[in-house]
Amino acid sequence: MSIKPFFLLLLGWIFFCQSPLFSQNKPDSLLLAWWNVENLFDTTDDPQTKDEEFTPNGKKQWTEVRLAQKMKNLAQVILDMKTAPIASGKMPDIIGFCEVEHQALLDTLFCDYIKSRNYAFIYKETEDFRGIDIGFAYDKNRLQVKSFKAHPVVINEEHSRDILEVEFEVQGKTLVVFGNHWPSRSGGKKRSEPKRAKAAAILRAAIDARLAKNPSADIVLLGDFNDEPKSPSIKKSLKANGSFEEVKQASDGRLYDCWKGSDAPGSYIYKNEWNKLDHAIVSKGLLDEQDFYITKSSFVCFRPGYLVKSSKGNAYIARTYKGKNYDPDGYSDHLPLLLLLYVK
Repeated sequence: MSIKPFFLLLLGWIFFCQSPLFSQNKPDSLLLAWWNVENLFDTTDDPQTKDEEFTPNGKKQWTEVRLAQKMKNLAQVILDMKTAPIASGKMPDIIGFCEVEHQALLDTLFCDYIKSRNYAFIYKETEDFRGIDIGFAYDKNRLQVKSFKAHPVVINEEHSRDILEVEFEVQGKTLVVFGNHWPSRSGGKKRSEPKRAKAAAILRAAIDARLAKNPSADIVLLGDFNDEPKSPSIKKSLKANGSFEEVKQASDGRLYDCWKGSDAPGSYIYKNEWNKLDHAIVSKGLLDEQDFYITKSSFVCFRPGYLVKSSKGNAYIARTYKGKNYDPDGYSDHLPLLLLLYVK
């Protein structure tokens, strides 16, 4: 083959790769992640919150050395997320976090340990008594933030973590992501369950407001809900109670909890039993193969071998603290979640 025909063939291939037909066969995608990073505190005592135990002289003896090690460990996991099969070698485009004391910690994590300046942050200091909040990191080269707002969760005059609602724009399309960290299970089921029901009602109202404007809105709920898929707060209050096919055909605003399509045992271990406390839940709009959409295999609970270990036949997650005992090789007491969205 002469040089000229070869050049024309190459030029034709380049134009084909850029054509609409080719892009339809190879849909773009967004990778979302969620992770409860277990008490990511700085070492300074904040007089406005109860963070004294996470100071150098506190019960946890939380020093700059230990914080640096925690940052190093978290960065390892986040960088390794690109090794998940659904990630195709790419870092997440959106990462939601909870149990972060200040946005400066996320700045340091990404700039100094992940060594990436591609991410911008959405963070809201709330009135949670421990001072731990929700934040998002997002790839500022791929996404734009159209708006965000915080929905306060106040129960019996006590502030829990705000629910963050973020409206992203990608290729002219709108994706709404909610970040959640609902009240814990401390105090027992009878005492704590109504608190999570209240958080669920606040979140559901925000979702309904979106769906009233656009019944096909693409909405993703990420978070540590501190409840199982079968719990009333998830199944009834939030209406995440259908299978993939049921939600796809529904007209009552019900949602799809991605755990339904997963065989993973859970993201958290309590008393040697796995729990599904962290969730990725989506609206009907994510199932219609328009704009943003998922498939039944879009959800993964990310669990590299170094995060889940075994002792005396019992599995455990490699966490930073187990009681008072500090582990320099610990990461968090929760596993991360990954969710792949395709862009039509």
